[in-house]
Amino acid sequence: MATGTPEGGVQSLLEGRLLLVTGKGGTGKSTVAAALAMLAAARGRRVLLAELDMSRSAMAGLFGRPIGPVPVEVVPRLDVTNVLYGPALEDFIGNVVPVGRIVRLVLENPIVRRFLDFTPGAREMATLSRVVQYATTYDLVVVDLPASGHAFSLLDVTRSAIGLFKSGPMRDRAEKVREVLEKESTRLALVALPEEMVVNETLETHARFERFGLLSRPPVLFLNRATLPTLEAPERELLSRLEAASLDPLQAEFVAAGRWEDALERETERALERLRALDVEPVLVPPTSEGGRQSDVLRSMAVSLGRHVGVTRRQLPELDLPRLLDPEAGRVRGEPVSTDDLQAWLATRELLVTVGSGGVGKTTTAAALGLYAARQGRKAMVLTIDPARRLANSLGLEAIGNAETRIDLSAFPDARGELWAMMLDSRSTMDGLIARIADPEAAARIYDNHVYRHMADTFAGSQDYMATEKLHDLLTSGRYDLVVLDTPPVKNALDFLESPGRLLNFLDEKVLAWFLAPRHGIGWMFGTQAVVQRLLRHVFGEEFLDDLSVFFEDFQGLYDGFRERHATVVAALRAESTGFVTVCAPSQTSLDVAAYFVEELGSRELPRAGVIVNQVHLCAHDEHDASAALAGVAADLGADLPPRTVPAVLARLGMAHRRLRALVEIEGEMIARLRQDVAGGGFFQTVPRVEGQVHDLESLHAVGAAVFREAERV
Repeated sequence: MATGTPEGGVQSLLEGRLLLVTGKGGTGKSTVAAALAMLAAARGRRVLLAELDMSRSAMAGLFGRPIGPVPVEVVPRLDVTNVLYGPALEDFIGNVVPVGRIVRLVLENPIVRRFLDFTPGAREMATLSRVVQYATTYDLVVVDLPASGHAFSLLDVTRSAIGLFKSGPMRDRAEKVREVLEKESTRLALVALPEEMVVNETLETHARFERFGLLSRPPVLFLNRATLPTLEAPERELLSRLEAASLDPLQAEFVAAGRWEDALERETERALERLRALDVEPVLVPPTSEGGRQSDVLRSMAVSLGRHVGVTRRQLPELDLPRLLDPEAGRVRGEPVSTDDLQAWLATRELLVTVGSGGVGKTTTAAALGLYAARQGRKAMVLTIDPARRLANSLGLEAIGNAETRIDLSAFPDARGELWAMMLDSRSTMDGLIARIADPEAAARIYDNHVYRHMADTFAGSQDYMATEKLHDLLTSGRYDLVVLDTPPVKNALDFLESPGRLLNFLDEKVLAWFLAPRHGIGWMFGTQAVVQRLLRHVFGEEFLDDLSVFFEDFQGLYDGFRERHATVVAALRAESTGFVTVCAPSQTSLDVAAYFVEELGSRELPRAGVIVNQVHLCAHDEHDASAALAGVAADLGADLPPRTVPAVLARLGMAHRRLRALVEIEGEMIARLRQDVAGGGFFQTVPRVEGQVHDLESLHAVGAAVFREAERV
């Protein structure tokens, strides 16, 4: 079913009641969500822009002010909030039990908080419930969802929760949220980039939403940073001839700038062709200069999208935020780190963890580190816990599953080691864990338990925990010299770091004893425990608490095993042989997240190995007259082409070079500032943008070689 014209698609989004925006990390989905919210507000609607439980607010950078759980007006008729789990849970319990004293009695009980923090679906349902409640008080609620893989899991929790909670307010709320998601007034926007892997993920996400019938109307697709083709065939032919010619460095740089722009146009053309196969006409969003301020990008995007719905630049509010960058900040470089030093560092690592925001090449970097180690003679395993399944693409494979898969390195005759890869499957990992630490009879009961089946299959918290379990198995097996772990984008990666402790708290002996007391006839009718138990049974339903009690009873004898494994993983994450590598791209949002992550790693006493700024553009010269540099060569090579071809190409190369040089200068300022912000974070490396997509071993090798060039220590 087609969504019609781009104008009709954008218009329909702004006229709904609930708009959900997602896409692969790094596509600009948060900026698209903010721009759409601004447009709806400019058209007179009262709008709320909501993030979901973000440890670091993306909207704070866009609007230049702190964003918390209480909505704050950032421009006329537009409020912004970060729907945090804690306040959302308190709000949910408060709606169920409108007696403040009893609510506090529940939420201030440390055992109950442990239970609520890991109960399957509780976190997700509390957050979504708050969003649905906002939709009754605002004309339009725009939700900046997590990256697409996690976004689907989050929304599909409603289906799982209906199966898990047989009665009670939690089930009622799950049904209500599901009902709202299926309304005609609820819409979904998917944001993509003209890049092969991003388009792949967009198509997969679109198919998942259709297959599970999560929304009643098809999504509207936004193709961000779209550059429509403008070169004619003779001009492209001349550019190709110039690329093959023998040129001096300045001439080659002009041609490289032209090739850079032409590649963007070709990628847009290919992306449009593939996305139109969905019978959808994507909304094209042209590139915007990052400048030094995220607010500039936001307003530029709002102006561009405003043309689809009749909102002019004059109708949009100014976002006059202070310039964030000091051109002189961080100009002093640190001491050099040689290639030999970096190779020696890699040779002594047993665990590397790549962290950072989405869309920065984090998965590619993880695979490149593993490949580099394998070529050095080590047996390396690359493990991804990101549900977007991009590791297989980076290794040139169709798919990778939960089995350990050896990668064919025959293309590198000098490779002395082995490269292996796998992608986490939560259910099979958890089943295997239970089989190892429980006796067969107890394991059979656990497998059949209603709570266990839902926890193992569907909920994000269990996936994070299972990643640590798989990591434990790989590290203790002795099969690998090096394990490289690729984590999800920033918010979920922090969940991953915290998940071992969360499940351990959930299965703590005190928690088990507290919940099993009624089952064993201990203290059921007396004191605070009785009040809280009754309230939890009311909220989650009698059947769920009974199933949970059986689940706890079967897990009683397994606590020591979980605790030992948790201690092993925590020790491994903090070991001297471990290194956390923060990966980012040269955009202000990504660099801010990188600085935040380096700070978080330091506060958690985790070993900060280094920072890699990926996808950096290069342009050394500031002369933009392509005719002066290339007129003679172009005239000779284009003598048989139409007369207007040579001047047209030379003009194009001059403009492309000017745009590329401006971008490089902006990136240089931002990278210099980051260098200062991450002092103490290990080595600091910039990796040039790779021509085309990184989806085979040869291109992975090129990335690895760039990572292990001489770096600096910050």
